[in-house]
Amino acid sequence: TVFPGMPLLTVDEEGHYRLEVNVPETLPGKVNTGRKLPISIDGVEAITSGRIVDVVPKVDPVSRTYLVKIEVVGPGLRSGMFGRAMLPIGEKNGITVPGSAIMERGQLTFVWVADANNITRMRLVKAGQKYGDRVEILAGLTDGDRFVVGGMDKVTEGVRVE
Repeated sequence: TVFPGMPLLTVDEEGHYRLEVNVPETLPGKVNTGRKLPISIDGVEAITSGRIVDVVPKVDPVSRTYLVKIEVVGPGLRSGMFGRAMLPIGEKNGITVPGSAIMERGQLTFVWVADANNITRMRLVKAGQKYGDRVEILAGLTDGDRFVVGGMDKVTEGVRVE
């Protein structure tokens, strides 16, 4: 028995797939056909971006989202795989440091900062979101501060670094 709208057959083309993403209705101007987006497919490390090929204009009244189809090309893809698309919704200036530069001792989070004379000083910081191997610093550092990223076990307050 077949009902109207029920798929009868699915044909896959090797290497060319589409990632279908439900996008909140509050982001209509951020998603345009032809735009490249960073994506990740679980189990496939080689895929890093895709291109929007279709934006379905109908909003689902229950989820308040609309469907965006992203073309994904690459090796190791199969139908039914799970993926994520990162939709840039804005930019902001901020400070990020390598995760290795952040030290935690109890409830304290800090980095070692080198002053103009290359003398280390402990600077308490407030860490924010992680972006890959980097961590956003919300408070405690200013633009242009130099911080220590290696040999953290040998650094103490007032030590000269080279």
